[in-house]
Amino acid sequence: MILADFHLPRALRPAVAGVVRIACPPDVERLGLIDCVALMVEHALRVYPAGVRAALVAGIAGFEAAAVLRYGRPFSRLDDARARAWWRAWWASGFAPARQLARTLKMVAAIAYYDTPAVKEAIAYRPDAWIAEVARRRLEKWGVAVQRAEEDLVAPDPLVPFGRKRQHA
Repeated sequence: MILADFHLPRALRPAVAGVVRIACPPDVERLGLIDCVALMVEHALRVYPAGVRAALVAGIAGFEAAAVLRYGRPFSRLDDARARAWWRAWWASGFAPARQLARTLKMVAAIAYYDTPAVKEAIAYRPDAWIAEVARRRLEKWGVAVQRAEEDLVAPDPLVPFGRKRQHA
């Protein structure tokens, strides 16, 4: 399977959207980013090794299905208060794999959320200007040394006399 072949099972997409709604800042709904961020989470899961990805998918399926035992409905069909309570139960769980799943999903969802153009614009995240300024300052400070180092890389070796051929064993 190549990375682009991985897709979350259709039945788990609402669960991931529910996690995004809870794990991301409230603006995720106001900006209409839930589906976009959920898709980015799915795409992010593609980069994990197959075994880890399978464990995460199984964990999401367990998170979705186990809510039935407590609330009589899967996680994706819970009202907001119950969904948040279920999320908190997993976040603070004494069962390490459940707790780690919640933390991993929040991490991936947060990265996806903050990587959306709408959020970057809302927080005025414009790294290009900063990168250009730092590059200018570094060139000003280290430009001559870098140029000398580049020249030294292509200059002939002063320890090897010209015209003399090496004989190899």
